[in-house]
Amino acid sequence: MSGTIAYCSREDAAPPMFAACLARLTQRHPDAQILHIIGNDIADARNSAVLQAIGDWIWFIDTDMIFAPQTLERLLAHDVDLVQVLCLMRHPPHAPLLYQDSATERVPVPTGSPRLVEVQSLGAGGTLYRKRVFESMVGPWFEGIIGREDTSFAQKAREKGFRLWVDLATPVGHLTPIIVWPQYQAGSWSVRYDAMNGDAVTLQPSRLHQPTEADLVRVR
Repeated sequence: MSGTIAYCSREDAAPPMFAACLARLTQRHPDAQILHIIGNDIADARNSAVLQAIGDWIWFIDTDMIFAPQTLERLLAHDVDLVQVLCLMRHPPHAPLLYQDSATERVPVPTGSPRLVEVQSLGAGGTLYRKRVFESMVGPWFEGIIGREDTSFAQKAREKGFRLWVDLATPVGHLTPIIVWPQYQAGSWSVRYDAMNGDAVTLQPSRLHQPTEADLVRVR
């Protein structure tokens, strides 16, 4: 299936870790169009990407995220109109971007096993959209300030009858001064913090905080 991989940023250069992930991803999707939209207005940038997108789908990914090469394949396999990866917020307490029960309130910690779950809202970064979602309504699709432009569009999609999903089994890392990952192990969810030099620490949800250098202990 042909489509478009789009990322929006204020600058031309992307972080090296993101660029490496994108390079590995495109090797698995050689027919996908790659769009990089540069601009300070994130809503306008996303709308521009939609107008330039080709194919049946468009996947938005943010330059402060890292992801596995098979990420897009996993999302496509669900064959739904809108599906988001599992991502944590950049800032403490690093709640998941997961509006499972409410369109305005995020859940503090995922529950249950990694699976596809229906949600009430979506963020754009890491979300796969079938192109027909945008074709079902008149643009501009994304409107508002950063952090609201995506959830506002999710509500427009819901009003058109589209269901929203998050794949809890497909996590991405969020680049901050360190890398923040959702992690599922031994039947429970936690947050993993990876340092850029390969050091890491995993904290249970009850202990979430912005880690200090002392927290970053080597995992063997």
